[in-house]
Amino acid sequence: MTARIKGPPNAGDVARLFFDAVHCMNARSPSKDIAALNETGLTIPQFVALHVLQARGVCTIGEIADSCQLSPAATSHLVDRLVRLDLVHRVENAEDRRQKRVTLTKAGIAIVENLLRARLGSIEGAMKLLSPGTMGKLAIAMQAVLDELPHPGTGDEVHR
Repeated sequence: MTARIKGPPNAGDVARLFFDAVHCMNARSPSKDIAALNETGLTIPQFVALHVLQARGVCTIGEIADSCQLSPAATSHLVDRLVRLDLVHRVENAEDRRQKRVTLTKAGIAIVENLLRARLGSIEGAMKLLSPGTMGKLAIAMQAVLDELPHPGTGDEVHR
């Protein structure tokens, strides 16, 4: 169990609490999440790339490489595999033919949505263990967090 915070919380305290909560949720049903990913035949880097594309809409190979912490060459091969699986489209950038723009196909969108739906189901199972009072407080706190964090793909930046 996580130690209780004494005094005003700092970012590290809150990060640790959030991490511990996510860890508790992940520990409840990791086999379901892994099974859902295994059914797709995708590797974790491939799924991360699809997830990045789902959040941002359109990316270059370099942007995907940065997000996945892969070399541009490895990312190019990863995108090649996703193109062969018909999960992404890759087209030349009209302004710079050396750059390729990558987007999800309908099949790629469906896979990401299915995996996220499976993950959401696991999290929902954990949330059902909370008392109504705690669930209400968490909902209010999470809405406040979402109101302040930048949203993926929008270019929003929070300056504090």
